Amino acid sequence: AIRDILSTIERRYPVCETILFPAIVQGSEAKDSIAKAIRTADQFDLDVLIVGRGGGSLEDLWAFNEEIVARAIFSAKTPIISAVGHETDFTISDFVADLRAPTPTGAAEIAVPNIVDVISEIKQLKTRLINSLNNKINNYKDYLNNLISRRIFKDPMQMYLVKEQKLDQLLSRLIMASKNKLDSYKIYFNNLISRRIFQDPTIIYLSKKEKLNQLIPRLKNAGKIKLKNVENEYIKYIEKLSALNPLNIIKRGYAAVTSNEEMIASVKALKINDLLNIRFKDGIVDANVVEIKEENIEEE
Repeated sequence: AIRDILSTIERRYPVCETILFPAIVQGSEAKDSIAKAIRTADQFDLDVLIVGRGGGSLEDLWAFNEEIVARAIFSAKTPIISAVGHETDFTISDFVADLRAPTPTGAAEIAVPNIVDVISEIKQLKTRLINSLNNKINNYKDYLNNLISRRIFKDPMQMYLVKEQKLDQLLSRLIMASKNKLDSYKIYFNNLISRRIFQDPTIIYLSKKEKLNQLIPRLKNAGKIKLKNVENEYIKYIEKLSALNPLNIIKRGYAAVTSNEEMIASVKALKINDLLNIRFKDGIVDANVVEIKEENIEEE
């Protein structure tokens, strides 16, 4: 099986680098040996890994039905082709692997391309690349010829003349616009000078003075009226304050009673022997409380 695989690879793709990972493929130690070889090969960053052996009886191929081998194939990161026995032989490894080949020779044919096909494809790509480059070059040639055939390249001064003509037109428009603007300012300035205020500046002073003379009497009259109104309001407030002044009430025959500088409004606030100050309109009398007589007076 190994010779078949190597010869097929050499025939189909001789530039391929092949690495062999020997393992026991039958017997009691076969399952551990195969699983170990798979784990070792998985660390080599390979493009593809062929796991297989030549034909044999069911007992000879049984190692490829073991769980440890199936788990090693399933856990591998490298794509694996299973090629165990002949086309009619099936093992669990065939179903766990990424691809099943009917024989080891078939696995080698699947693993590598045919160099003849590769060379043919390279030639086709080369032809397509050359054609693409030729088309690109021809397109650029056509584009360059179109540029060269333009009038601007045949007569470069023509572009300068066109720009110069346009510049002259813009300068003429600018000069004309400036002249029109200047003329409008002259007219505006002459209108200002012709106004009466510029011919006789004292007119504005006299008009303001006349208006001020009219406003001064009106202001004086308004001030007098305002002052009179304030005076009247002041008199009204004085009259109200006088009416509420307790001294004026005392002058009508009433008296104000205080004790300890507090106004006494009810006999309930007094005790026997309290010292009282009784203010009349013409003086103050000090008195002691000898007797307290309460009277029930209904308040309105």
